[in-house]
Amino acid sequence: MSNDEHVDHAKLQQRYLIHYESPLGARFSAETPSAEHLARRVAGWFLEDGYPARIVVVTVEDGQPVARWID
Repeated sequence: MSNDEHVDHAKLQQRYLIHYESPLGARFSAETPSAEHLARRVAGWFLEDGYPARIVVVTVEDGQPVARWID
């Protein structure tokens, strides 16, 4: 890696989780690659099957995990 390249270590630690609940109340989460557009694509697959899915992004801030919902 050259000195001109910049690595965003915070981005490398991000994880996207797809969370959905079935009509019967079952809950499921799946981790996706660390790219929001890919997480949205996977969430769309669940929606196509009739399960509204939400996306949670988990980051590390000051050494602590922080989760937030993406709308």
